[in-house]
Amino acid sequence: MKAGRPLNLLLAAGAIIEIGTGLGALTFPEQLVTLLLNEPVTVTGIFLARVFGAAIVALGMTWWVASKEPESRGIRTCAPGFVAYNLGAAVVLTLQALAATQPVPLLWPLSVLHAGLSLGFATLLLKWK
Repeated sequence: MKAGRPLNLLLAAGAIIEIGTGLGALTFPEQLVTLLLNEPVTVTGIFLARVFGAAIVALGMTWWVASKEPESRGIRTCAPGFVAYNLGAAVVLTLQALAATQPVPLLWPLSVLHAGLSLGFATLLLKWK
């Protein structure tokens, strides 16, 4: 099976989400972390949020470029990393949601989103010939 259109859509959607989140972390790190964790943020946390923002903007840009050529060999090489990133993010977000001492509404939806993206990439990789 060719990955084609489903992979293109998955990559484009992931790119938009990651670039938007990354720009938010770069621009409003304290607000993003507070919204995500419902905890105060230190100077170190702001710094790390900005580094995280830069990294996921780069990831999103990679996904966007890949969405333009979903059948390329380059995307086949990068796709396992996309699965690993999303699976890792889903696990970290889920663990944080389980450990939270007060309700943090964004953790569960973000965990499900990353798990879904991971599953989508993994499914397409397994069907890809």
